[in-house]
Formats: sequence, C-alpha cells, structure tokens
Amino acid sequence: MARSLVILVMLIVASAGAVAAVRPITDLPLQADGPNRWRLPAGEYRGSFRIDQPLQLTCAPGAIFQAEGQGNGLLISAPDVSVQGCTFLDWGDDGNLLQGNILEDLRYGIHYMFANDNQVLGNTTRRTRTGYALMQSRKLTVIGNRSEQDQNYGILMNYITYSTLQDNVVTDVRDGSTGDTMIAGGEGKALFIYNSLFNRIENNRFARSAVGIHLTAGSEDNRIAGNAFIDNQRQVKYVASRLQEWSADGRGNYWSDYLGWDRNGDGLGDVAYEPNDNVDRLLWLYPQVRLLMNSPGIELLRWVQRAFPVMKSPGVMDSHPLMQAPTQKEPA
Repeated sequence: MARSLVILVMLIVASAGAVAAVRPITDLPLQADGPNRWRLPAGEYRGSFRIDQPLQLTCAPGAIFQAEGQGNGLLISAPDVSVQGCTFLDWGDDGNLLQGNILEDLRYGIHYMFANDNQVLGNTTRRTRTGYALMQSRKLTVIGNRSEQDQNYGILMNYITYSTLQDNVVTDVRDGSTGDTMIAGGEGKALFIYNSLFNRIENNRFARSAVGIHLTAGSEDNRIAGNAFIDNQRQVKYVASRLQEWSADGRGNYWSDYLGWDRNGDGLGDVAYEPNDNVDRLLWLYPQVRLLMNSPGIELLRWVQRAFPVMKSPGVMDSHPLMQAPTQKEPA
C-alpha cells in the first residue's frame, strides 16, 4: 500500500515559483544499502532534488541538502518513500502544497507549525496519533482531506487564524494516549479547535468519533456551517462564557441526533439545535460528577433547565439545522 513518510511539511513542497532546476536524487553519490535502499554519505549537496520512484533514503550524519534560498530542498513525487536522518537548509520561502499523499501508522500524518499561506489538499491519514496537527499558522487551505481511524485527534487546530477547512472527512477517531501530544485531552476528537479564530469550517463530515467537535480557549468568531456531524458519541463539547451561533446566511449544519421537524419543507429544521446544557457543562468542569450521571439528582437538574430556560448557560446554537447531510465533494 502506498505510504509516504513526511519528515517536515516544508521539505516536500511543490512550489510553482521555484527558480532552481530540480535534479534527480540519482545525481547524488548514493550508496546501495539493500533492495531499494540507499545511503547518502556526509557532505553538502547544493540545489533542489527530486525523488520520483519508491525508495528508502538514509542520510549519514553530516549529509546536508543546501537549497541556496530557492525552491525545495527535496521534492517527493512518488509513493513508498522513506527519508531519514537528513538535514535541510535554506529552501525557498514560497507557499507549500501537500497534495494526494497517503500517510499511515505515524505519530503525525501532517504537522504544520509557523507555516503560513499553505495548502493541504486531497490527503489521507490512517491510524496516526494525530491526523492533521495545524498549529501557530494563518491562511491555511485544508480541502478534500480524509482522516480514518486516527487516534486522539482527526484535525487539531491550535492558534490557527484566517484559514479554510472545507470538504474534509474525518471518521472513527479513537481514544488514545496523549503522552506525546502537545495539548492534553485527546478523547478521540474529530475536530479540536484551541484558541483559533476567524476561520471558515464548511461542508466537512465528522462521523463515528468519541467527540465530533470540541472548542475551547477562546475559539470564537469562526464560521461553522454546512458540516455534517454523524453518530458521534458526543457531537459538541464547548465550555465558555459566550453564545456561539453555528449557522451562516440562514444555513446551519446537519446533526444526526437532531429531533426537530421541517413543516414547510425547506430543508431546515424549524427549531434550533442546542447540543449542550448546564449538566454537560457541569460534567466537563467537574469530571468526578460523572459518577452520578444516571442519578435522580442529575435527571432533576435536566428537568429544571428544560422547564425554566432562563437558567440556560452560554453554549452552542444552530438556529437553522439541516434536515439532510450535505453532499460531500470529491477532491480535485
């Protein structure tokens, strides 16, 4: 099965504006190290290089790709490629394109940090500890990707601003150990948004995970509409002091547990979808209260807040929930 090992996102880009001519990796003094296995001895190798066939490349200590400030240090354009132990210096500063890769059984499928104006298009991650870790970046375009059976997080957004997440599919995110993740609390979240603002999150599908979407740490002013949340154990987790409206231009999201109706047949629910209540908030703030989950006291609290809505705390509201899941677009 095709598998690409990403060492650093910035090292495997396809920048259209690259000036330097790209040379095949076979121009370098590679030493055979077994079937389809090659070793690059120590030295400084100047220019941009390409791997266009399946192989495993291991760099000896002191092997340096020096791109001289232009283009890519290394462009990978083939499946079944592994690159280990190499040092990359002074590649060009144009925007990155990571497209059409399959990334399996890794710590991170894709991991961005301090990388602005980049594109992540049509990739698939499977069984990683985090599918797409997007951190400390702005103006990312994340479209048409898939996360399948990843652990902790399908897509993690940490300090992400002015970015677009669209037409992505995240399914079956599992609970897992968070010992090596940068943010605690990876209970199998399809989408985790941490301190991220002014983003467009539209027409994505988040399904069959422990948590569909979790917002925290001031993640506000995001446009969240046209998405489908299907059969997640908990659709939304959100604790804050401000109401979040998750619809835009009269169109909200699809929720598989929505129990409302559509009397006029316009495809929109006639009553708002509100996934959380005061009891949920109490359970998130004080996890030990879960011991009383099915007790008469908890049921009484839920009844009181239904009977007296004045007691509602700020949370998420979708005023125009969709009655049918939007059609998922195929990546270009």
